[in-house]
Formats: sequence, structure tokens, C-alpha cells
Amino acid sequence: IACLKKALYLDSFEWIIAYNLGLVYLNTRQYASAFHFLSASINLKPDFASSYMYLAIVLSRLNDFANACNAYEKAIDMEQDYMFHLNYAIT
Repeated sequence: IACLKKALYLDSFEWIIAYNLGLVYLNTRQYASAFHFLSASINLKPDFASSYMYLAIVLSRLNDFANACNAYEKAIDMEQDYMFHLNYAIT
């Protein structure tokens, strides 16, 4: 986490760093931090569908199911990937 935060400090407009930090926080069950970094990643690169899927997972863990469904639908509209459908179904 420290290395990614340092990288983000050095280049705060690099979307992939924010995305990776979001994934790390999601995997460590720090959902508020994951939401923050995945949202930042989406703001920097809004055409990357996987960011929306992981944001939806975070939102579902935060019990915001309406916005989780919106994020899943956005990801599915952008790219037809079975993982998007699978995660949407189990939410």
C-alpha cells in the first residue's frame, strides 16, 4: 500500500495507480478507502469497465445496492464480460 501511495503522490493523475489502490483496499476489506480510490480511477479513466464492476462490489459491501446495480449496469453496457454478469447475479 505504501508503494502505491508513493506512486500516486508522484503522479496523481495516473488512473491505474488509483485503480490498484482500490483493489488492494477491497481485498483488505477497507471498503470506504476502496470506494474513494475506485471513484478516483473512474474520474480519471471513465471508459475502463472493470473499475465500475469493482466499484459495484464495494458499494454492495457498503449496503448501497441501488448504486451497486447502477455501476454493474454501466460496466455491462460498456463491455460484455461474463464476470460482470456473474458478480451482478451474486450481489
